[in-house]
Order: sequence, then structure tokens, then C-alpha cells
Amino acid sequence: MTTYTSNYTGEEIDNLLTYIQLIKQKNSMPVGIKWDTTSNSPFLTRVDINKNPIDVDTTFFNNHQIFGNISRCVFTDPVTGEYEFGKNAKGDGLDLTGASGPVMVRVPTGMVLSEIDGTDRYWWVAPLNSELSPWENHPLSYQRGGALHDEIFVSAYEAHGYLDGETFKLGSATGKTPVTGGVGYPNLPDSGRLTIDDAETYAGNVGPGWGCYNIHTHTWLQLLMYIEAGTFDTQTAFGRGVVDLDTGVDFAGVNTGADSIDTNLATTGTGTGTGPNGKTPIAWRGIENPWGNVWKFGIGFNTTDTEIRVINRDGTGVLSGQLTAGNYEVSVNPPYVDPVIGSTSGYISDFESEALLKNMFVPSAISGTSSTRACDSNLTHYPGRTNILLLGGIWSGGSSAGVGCRHSTHDVSYNSRAIGARLEFIPPEGVV
Repeated sequence: MTTYTSNYTGEEIDNLLTYIQLIKQKNSMPVGIKWDTTSNSPFLTRVDINKNPIDVDTTFFNNHQIFGNISRCVFTDPVTGEYEFGKNAKGDGLDLTGASGPVMVRVPTGMVLSEIDGTDRYWWVAPLNSELSPWENHPLSYQRGGALHDEIFVSAYEAHGYLDGETFKLGSATGKTPVTGGVGYPNLPDSGRLTIDDAETYAGNVGPGWGCYNIHTHTWLQLLMYIEAGTFDTQTAFGRGVVDLDTGVDFAGVNTGADSIDTNLATTGTGTGTGPNGKTPIAWRGIENPWGNVWKFGIGFNTTDTEIRVINRDGTGVLSGQLTAGNYEVSVNPPYVDPVIGSTSGYISDFESEALLKNMFVPSAISGTSSTRACDSNLTHYPGRTNILLLGGIWSGGSSAGVGCRHSTHDVSYNSRAIGARLEFIPPEGVV
């Protein structure tokens, strides 16, 4: 069982208990988005369960059971799963340096529904165990073992690496250099190599339930961001992110917590650093650099010349860089490849809609631009091999970056100064 601990006393504890009671009373209504697929605009209409447009603001999301319960915490004992919250979702009062443990963000899981109605396409979310049909629990609710979870945790920061005795682990803290391959990162094994399987191993070294950020976790967060933003253009909605720096040499991004972002955030955990837009970090509900700065491995997703493979939605699959038979489901559609020149980069203009991929925002066409349709870029499948997935874009990615930005041209052995990782923790015991 996950245990909550607090260092607060007296009036602070009373205030915290009041805060927890308010959390329990938050609005549970389903909320979704409608995309007019005939329009080039990235604008999305927020809708209720009956497809009626709704006028919502920050207060609505702050008081919603899913969005309003996304909050930073510190795992004081990563092995047993013991953690503590701060005074608000931003994490005020927490030790963000990593000295007390990895800084994570609690994310409620939930239910999802998608539908195509003529030229309109819809996606909705609702709190877990809402009495809705034909809704389904989002696959992130079952990952890493198959138990149902009402919450999971992702790292507040891009992963850094450190040596704990003789064991290399991934951490999450402010003021750290993100771990990437090929740059002589301190104590990184195998001559400074960081492949997707290395990232899964080093994340797993933290303790049971820990691992590298998986594709179902990402697509859940991606959908939540689209709903809150009301647009596919997340760079305009939340800030460009660290995407306009020079290519440079070695690691040429910024350290976590740069430009005073930790203190510059709103109490919800959303905001930017104090630097110029495009060169300063952004955060959405406590998650810093959901895109930009370094590419992040997205484990649990492969492309081949003939199919897309996705880690089992029921959570029974073993996550690895190259998924093995029995651990993945197969799409009926092959990955998108330019029909003339093979693998190429372009801006996403449409998404797959078949059963396995309908909630995963997998690109099916790249005829858009940085300000139209889905706005972010996709580097399509490179033929002739099994490829892994990279997410978000790099420090020099410019307008191609964003929460929807994807790259599927490298195999499981790929290692680069531009690629890092994000931690996730999914409690082994599930909902009890």
C-alpha cells in the first residue's frame, strides 16, 4: 500500500486535511474535445458527454477530479512507495532537489471514449469507474502488471542519472543535467551509452513498479493537455518550451529547473521559466518539459514495415525496447511511410482511428504545417527494421516540437546525445 506522510503540524495539517476533502468533492463530469477534420485550424471545441459545446476555464479544470488532482509529490521511500505532498499542486514546501527522494507528479487515471461522427472526431475523459458505457478504462490504468490503478506517477523533471553504491539509477530533481547517451555522462555504464532498454533498466533499479515512461502514460497525458488547451497547438497554449537553442555539441539543452521555473509556476504547476519563449522550460501541471529540451524514450511502441506494435492494453505485457511476441497487440494498419520517398518528416494532419490506435494519436498523414491541423511533426517509420518511439522533440526542434511530436526511425540500439528519459512509477498493488 502507498503511504502518505507529512512534515506539517498544527494549522498546516488542518489546512491540508481541508484540501484533501475538497479534492474528494471535485467535479467528476466527463469532458471532451471535438475536432472538425475539414478545418485546417488546430482549434478544438470542448464538449460535454452529449457533444454540446461547453465554456470552461482554469477554475473548471482545477476543480475536476482528474485535472485538479494532478499534483507534485516526493517519494521519500521509492522502494516501499511512501510519498508526501506539498502545500499545493505546484509542490510548495517539498524538497525538489532530490535529496529527499525523486520528485514525481501524481496523475489520476480514468476512462476514455472516442467517436467519429461524420467529419467530426471526438475524444472524452471521465474519472475511473464512472458508470459509463461503452467507455473503457484507459490502458495506462493497467500497465506494469495488469492490476487496475486509480493513479500513477510520472517524473516532474526529465531523468538525471546517479550512482547509488554500485547501482546506476534514474532520478527526478531540479538543478540536474538530463541523462543522455554519448556525452560522457558521469558514472553512466557501458561507456556512456543510453539506449531505451538501458533507460528501462536504470529506472527499474529505483524499485518495484518503477520504469521508463510508457506510451499509454504519454497518450493519456497528451489527451488531457489537448482538452485543457482546447487546441492541438500546445506550444502556443503553454509556451514553446526549450526548442530554439543552437544544435551545439554534446548535451546543449538546459538543466532541470532552469530560469527559476520552480518558483515562477502558478500553484497549479503550470507556467514557464523566466527566459525568452523558446529558450526557457515550460511545465504543465507540475510536469516540466513535456516536450523539447531532449527527446524522451516512449517504451511500449514499435513500428515495422507491415505493422504497429503496442504493449498489451490490459497491462500483461513486459515493457522492453523491442517488444517480444505475446507482449504486444498489432494494428491492422501499417505505420505511415511516405509513398514516394519512404521515411520523411512532416507535420501531422490526421490520426489513425482503428480500435487499437484510436486513443493514441498515432499519425496517419503528414500534410499539415506548424500552425495548422495537429501542428507537431512526425518523422515517419524508417523501412527495413523494427523501430522504437521518441517523443516531444529536442532543444533545437523549433515549431516541430510539441506534445504530439514523434520520431520512429531508430532501432532499439540507438544512443544519442539528444535522447533522454522520463521516469514513471505504477504501484505494484493496484486499487484495493
